[in-house]
Amino acid sequence: MLKQLLTFAKFGIVSLSTTGLDYLLFALFRTVLGLPLYVAVFVARAISSFTNFLLNKKVVFAGGDKLSILKYYALAVVIAVLSYLGIRLLSALGLNEYLAKIISDTTLFLLSYTVQHRFIFRKSAPDTPPPDELSPQQDPED
Repeated sequence: MLKQLLTFAKFGIVSLSTTGLDYLLFALFRTVLGLPLYVAVFVARAISSFTNFLLNKKVVFAGGDKLSILKYYALAVVIAVLSYLGIRLLSALGLNEYLAKIISDTTLFLLSYTVQHRFIFRKSAPDTPPPDELSPQQDPED
C-alpha cells in the first residue's frame, strides 16, 4: 500500500510539473504566437507529453515494454481530444479558456493515472519456468 501511495505521489509531482510545462506552452502559443486553440492545445501537449512519458517510464513506474510509447501516445491523443472538448464545452458555458483548461485537465488526471499504471507501464511478471520444470524430476524408469 505504501509503495502504491509513493508511486501515486511521484505520478502527481511529475504530472504537475509537466502540466505546468503544458500550460506555459499553451499560453505562449495562444498569447504570444496567436495560434488557434486546437494548435496550441495539441502542440503544447505533444511537447509536455513526451517529457511526461520519459519521467513516468524512468522515475514513476520504472516499467513498461517496447510498445509503451505507442500505448502512451494512444492515451495522450485520447486525453488531448477530451481536453480540447472540455475546454470548448466550458468556454461555451462562459468560462475563460485558461480556467477551462485547468478544470478539464484536472478531471482527466485520474483517468490518465489508472490507464498508465494498469496498462502502459505495468511490470511484466518475471519469467517462470515451464510447468514440467516446476515438478520434481521423476526417474524415467518409474
